[in-house]
Amino acid sequence: MAERVLTRRELNRATLARQLLLERQRLAPAAVIECLVGMQAQWPPASYVGIWTRTTDFRRDWRAENGRVVPEPFAPLPRPAQRELADETERLEALLAD
Repeated sequence: MAERVLTRRELNRATLARQLLLERQRLAPAAVIECLVGMQAQWPPASYVGIWTRTTDFRRDWRAENGRVVPEPFAPLPRPAQRELADETERLEALLAD
């Protein structure tokens, strides 16, 4: 069976669909960013426009702090996981220091 080659139009449409640009999706802003594997903007307000154009669920109270998405509600890591993460960080720092 011969492989089917996409036409230029089909390839362009597939690219737009993958970037969530063909139609707005019913996704939370954080889910949009996850689908896109992150979102970059040289000018901070541009990221809001980028998310707004891709989702029907964008609200004005959505926010980002320090360049990171702030999910609502935010749940901290449980204490054992915090300790495990701190221990692993120390091991990696020691490894990099050598």
